[in-house]
Amino acid sequence: METKELRRWSDLPQSTPDDFEITPSAAKLDGIQVGGLRGRLIRETEHLLDASRHMGNCLDTYVDRARTGDTAVVLVEDAGQNETYAAAFSVDGTSIRLIEVNSKNNKHNVPEDFSKSLDQAVQLINREARRSPSVADDSGGLSLA
Repeated sequence: METKELRRWSDLPQSTPDDFEITPSAAKLDGIQVGGLRGRLIRETEHLLDASRHMGNCLDTYVDRARTGDTAVVLVEDAGQNETYAAAFSVDGTSIRLIEVNSKNNKHNVPEDFSKSLDQAVQLINREARRSPSVADDSGGLSLA
């Protein structure tokens, strides 16, 4: 299969088949909106490997953990700043925790308020999961202005 260079993460087609184990809590990360930016949960190996090449960093090291559902990876594209951010989350049952957020080529220029907003989103998801752990609503799309 020929691989072409991606100019933007959003150039990837939307994926439908999942080869990653996605918990209901992790599924809520798909479509997450933080500060006007929208995130996309990576659900399959091929897209994670493409994202790693696009980001120029070590996202591909999360493949095995993403397959088992222990890690979730979300990419957020900021078209206005011509920047892409990758956020990795640890997943433990109904609880998730932000591991890291980084920018393309590990430039470490992730706005501090963006990282804090992701932490707040994780807290909301975890709080909701504790209130109703049996609800398997994976509609995602949590929004933080």
